[in-house]
Amino acid sequence: MQASEAQKEAVRDVQSDNRNGQSDSFDDQLYRHLIALICREGQPDSLKRARDRFEANYIRHILELHAWRINETADALGINRVHLWKRMKQLGFHKRSES
Repeated sequence: MQASEAQKEAVRDVQSDNRNGQSDSFDDQLYRHLIALICREGQPDSLKRARDRFEANYIRHILELHAWRINETADALGINRVHLWKRMKQLGFHKRSES
């Protein structure tokens, strides 16, 4: 998965903060920077829409880490595969076709 320019900018910001003595964990800092970047792109989403966007990106990332193998992905997410399939359908996911 390719990182967007906003994600790359957030990582650079966090790395800069770390060099300047910020003590929060890298994940916490990255999360705050990503939220700030999302809000800069326009009006903030409703909480439900923001949560759905985060969940879709997170699930997609974990799916890609596990080569779209549903059982492995569900195990990694701590949910059962039926729930993962249902959530993928709700979020508009389609299994990648093998090329």
